[in-house]
Amino acid sequence: MLLNRLDSINATFSVGYGSGYSNGTVYKDHVTVASATADGQIVGSASYIDGFELWEPFDGILGLGPPGSNVNETSGHNTTPTFMETLYSQGSIDDPVFGLYIPPFTDEPNTGEITFGGVDSSRFTGDIEWIPQSTPYNTHWGFNASSFAWGNITMTSPLYARTDCGTLPILLPTDQFFDMLDDVPGISLDISSDSHLTTCLIFSSNMTADILPPLEIGLGNLLLLIPAADYIVPESLYATLNVTVDGKTHTNLYPGGPDYVNLGQKALEHVYSAYDIVNHHLFAPSIVVAMMRTLSVGLIVLAIGQANAADLLKVPIKSLLGLYDPTVRRQLLASTLAELAVFTAVEAGDNQTFPNVLVDTGIAERMAAFGRINATFAVAYVPEFLSVFDTVYPALNRYGSGYANGTAYKDAVTVGSATASDQIIGSASYVEGFSELGVYDGIFGLGPPGSNINQTSGYPTTPTFIENLYAQGSISESIFGLYVPPFVPGAVNTGEITFGGVDSSRFVGEIEWIPQDTPYNQHWNFNATSFSWGNITAPQPIFARTDCGALAILIPNDQLFTIVDTIPGTTLDESNGSFLAGCLIFPANMTAADLPPLEIGLGSLQVQVRAEDYIVSPSVYSALNITDDGMMHTYVCAGGPSFVMLGQKVLEHLYSAYDIVNHRVGFAHIA
Repeated sequence: MLLNRLDSINATFSVGYGSGYSNGTVYKDHVTVASATADGQIVGSASYIDGFELWEPFDGILGLGPPGSNVNETSGHNTTPTFMETLYSQGSIDDPVFGLYIPPFTDEPNTGEITFGGVDSSRFTGDIEWIPQSTPYNTHWGFNASSFAWGNITMTSPLYARTDCGTLPILLPTDQFFDMLDDVPGISLDISSDSHLTTCLIFSSNMTADILPPLEIGLGNLLLLIPAADYIVPESLYATLNVTVDGKTHTNLYPGGPDYVNLGQKALEHVYSAYDIVNHHLFAPSIVVAMMRTLSVGLIVLAIGQANAADLLKVPIKSLLGLYDPTVRRQLLASTLAELAVFTAVEAGDNQTFPNVLVDTGIAERMAAFGRINATFAVAYVPEFLSVFDTVYPALNRYGSGYANGTAYKDAVTVGSATASDQIIGSASYVEGFSELGVYDGIFGLGPPGSNINQTSGYPTTPTFIENLYAQGSISESIFGLYVPPFVPGAVNTGEITFGGVDSSRFVGEIEWIPQDTPYNQHWNFNATSFSWGNITAPQPIFARTDCGALAILIPNDQLFTIVDTIPGTTLDESNGSFLAGCLIFPANMTAADLPPLEIGLGSLQVQVRAEDYIVSPSVYSALNITDDGMMHTYVCAGGPSFVMLGQKVLEHLYSAYDIVNHRVGFAHIA
């Protein structure tokens, strides 16, 4: 029964859902879901629907996302209360928790359960394993998983995770997904445009459930195990999912993005989940997961002025095409570093200079891993002994799952005009998996403080180069600026890092500061405000990251595949040796003039990457191991759901700044 129109006016709503869109009129009404009734619940009556063709006919959507996740969907209202919020605020339930049991799908009736006001202990065994919800709380039910494994292919934290019962597939970390693609003969991706499982893994016909290992995902102290029989698609569903019967073993396994797992319906059939809208935690046991009680933390961004140019410690950097071994398979759906990279020179040791040290804002290694191993690190290093280190470099999985260990030392280290005393550095005695990067001298990590957890024996974390500069008083501001020069083949491409502030001669206007997403000790993550390519746009929230150690531009999965579907003849690079595998390829009859720019909103700043800048120049095809097939290859790859990564090809068009104390990332247009 209709009570009244919202605020006595014809309030409207507009909502994006996956690739779908709907708008219409908003009302208040009594809403009953089984035994739960909310008075004055805001509901929307759709007058226009587009993009839901993949769904069977259904009657509406019951949103169970966290409070505040429907920002700006209703005219005149920042957010509106969810059904769960209304129940709790009206006293219909005492506990701000709801539980979710999704039954395994069979040909028989499949009946599950939502419980509002607590959990149903008859649906699970043991105790709820509560896990803190990741901030910001008003986007998704995100949290940190503790581990991922598929046979001997593994990953540990940081491993971002999300539950989404409105998604069918299980999304896996990109690098591990492509390790599977490389390790199992005959495996491929579903690239049919009509399949509801496009881009999911397909095993060869001789691979059966009894041969394939289970998926194992660590949820706090709980281990979620999904047998192969449950991630393989049964042939009885092929017609429903528009999957071609080809005798192969199709799966629900899909690439999720760097360090990212999404527990879709096929995962939630194996775990009872619980969600706390007040204390911001989720999950349970056997079939369960939850979160530890945490308090909301307010972020205050302090206004810090630009440092004078004379106070800055400047470091020249350069864009180079590195040497590489074309026989080495490279997985680069997204964040893998290609051979076009950013380098600087580092002085350390016995009056030594390491001329080509890789610069990467995506990691925070102690300083660099030096040594001469298999021609990967070109210069040996012998400084003052500190301790032994054994480093797995979790962030360096992007580099073909590389691994290095050796001895850690303290030394005076000079980069450009910046010198840090007692800087902890590592001298590699063993290196594996970096051969595809070519010959270089080390790695200079510019990731946020604390992101090198447990990499040096006896030290939970070790200070980064900028942390030492700031702590030792060499710089007065806790900021570094980064100018990545546009790469021009055959030219000298010189950029700059400034420690202690930003170099105003490198950009125009003011720095647009954006709060860094928590946890702060993983990546330079933040929220972008918009993404578009022509008339193809991405809904909020849009998670973003900068990583100058990655070449490609990562865009949200849905929008990338909309481009594939929209432009006839567009495909993805599936060649084995390409350094841009998984990136868009446009047909030969298209030119840069036919393609729109990529546009990404960063706060109030709009960055535009023109088509000629995201198209790969044929002059670098051989360096990137791309076959000259007459097609138009690009640097644009899939980043995962609602995820954008500003790799080198974006940062060539932006000045970026990073504040290690006030936890913020800044951007400006280059001068």
